[in-house]
Amino acid sequence: MGADEYHPISHKGSNLTEAGGIGYTVVDTIDTMLLMELDVEYLRARDWIEHKLSFERDANFSTFEVRFFDEILRVARCTV
Repeated sequence: MGADEYHPISHKGSNLTEAGGIGYTVVDTIDTMLLMELDVEYLRARDWIEHKLSFERDANFSTFEVRFFDEILRVARCTV
């Protein structure tokens, strides 16, 4: 968990940089997990975001990923 991209055929994830990922896939899908009532998966993703999400990487990431922060705020609004 925590990869930036998911490859469904190989069932593996990859990161956008050698320094590691910042969890684009987890953040992009957490609201879908919540809406689909995938409770176990949602709790696992939420725990990953709370404890392992980090922007402390020595790499270049797109700072225009507004959707990333919007997604976290959307889930927070849905769970309050």
